[in-house]
Amino acid sequence: MLLSEQHNYIYVHVYKVAGQSVKLALRRHHYRYLPGLRTPLSHVLESPQAYTFRSVEAHATATQLRDWLGQEKWDRLYSFSFVRNPWDWQVSLYHFIQKNKFNYQRRMVSSMSFDEYIRWRVQEDLHLQKDFIYDRHGEKLVDFVGRYENLGEDFQTVCRQIGVKAELPHVNASSHATFRSYYNDTTASLIAEAFAADIDAFGYKFE
Repeated sequence: MLLSEQHNYIYVHVYKVAGQSVKLALRRHHYRYLPGLRTPLSHVLESPQAYTFRSVEAHATATQLRDWLGQEKWDRLYSFSFVRNPWDWQVSLYHFIQKNKFNYQRRMVSSMSFDEYIRWRVQEDLHLQKDFIYDRHGEKLVDFVGRYENLGEDFQTVCRQIGVKAELPHVNASSHATFRSYYNDTTASLIAEAFAADIDAFGYKFE
């Protein structure tokens, strides 16, 4: 999550969708400047909810952020997020967890084949990208949803809207073959069924 009062935006960070690149590109724009002080906005919010806000997780949902900020402040901000093809998302997550020794799921996932991982994910630990962006009534809360597959162009759309000039660095990326090569008919169908809400909301296909 990034929030800038100067440029009037809030970024809802869906994990493993170029979030570190977006944060690095915009980090110099998400500070409030006070006389003699340069500190993250989350540490100087003048609000009874400031303590709660300081403890917001990096991957807070739009619903959580709206509730912490309040509807009036949320509505004043330009909100945006990025999403990714669910089949590709799971390949990226699989590799990220396996190589990241600090990830809390690594001990479990490191011994799994990709097929085993997919079965575990859809049966035991399913999380939708849509839940970061929509509320429980199905209302989209953010103003703009960019796509990982069109990241450069969509990020520049955000930059024009918030009035900054920034370029995306390429960080925290996993190296692997095209995502389609990881799937067979069974595992591809498991993702299609489990992530149907994401697929419908954001218009993704396996092909």
